[in-house]
Amino acid sequence: MEVEFNFTMHKNKVIRWLGRQIFSAVFQPLLVGIIGVLLSSFASAILLHWKLAPEKWKFFCYGSLFGFIAFDLFLLVILYVEYHKVLVELTPSSGPSPELFLTVRNLRRTRTFSAQCTMVSRTNDQNPLWHGTFDLYWYHRDYTRVRIEKGHSKTLLVARCHLHAANQLPGMFFPGRSPSGEKDFEWSVWIKSPNTKLPEYTVDIQIFGKGCSRPFTSRFVVRPAKYSGPLEMFSVKR
Repeated sequence: MEVEFNFTMHKNKVIRWLGRQIFSAVFQPLLVGIIGVLLSSFASAILLHWKLAPEKWKFFCYGSLFGFIAFDLFLLVILYVEYHKVLVELTPSSGPSPELFLTVRNLRRTRTFSAQCTMVSRTNDQNPLWHGTFDLYWYHRDYTRVRIEKGHSKTLLVARCHLHAANQLPGMFFPGRSPSGEKDFEWSVWIKSPNTKLPEYTVDIQIFGKGCSRPFTSRFVVRPAKYSGPLEMFSVKR
């Protein structure tokens, strides 16, 4: 009896979850549009039926009817576009760390997400900046796409701080996915001295969702906390 009760309870939870997903994805925006069209039609029908205006004003009534319908359809399109935007919450690593992570919390329905990093600018480094965009890896995974349920979070690896293999100078490195595997797309090293001007990067992180028309973009500053490291990251306005 207990096993049967647990099965029924879980089945009911699944049915309620599916109902919420279907309602939010299909019926909610459709219901808004239908209600708007019905209200507009009802208002115009009252004007025509009661003959509140002379015959020559009936064209105005018909025009109002089609105008209301067009406006409701416009609102429906806006609602559809807004619903299909990626909506996430990004939280950078708290405090200086040898590795910088970005926690991605999904605020809408379950989707498959990917992320990219774009190098915007850099200061205190005379070498030319690599201008480009690359795919980020999800932490503890070997792939660039991950499924995140609504209200749940996954973590992106953004940057690392370690000694450069060639000259043993401290540096920060931005790893990402290349056709041949993981690769440091951009890096900067500095002399380990209190008088050294430390490099500072400004990067854009874009979060893409499967089936979404627009990504979520946020800008961050990445820099060493002090000349010996480690790194710190914080968000800034674009």
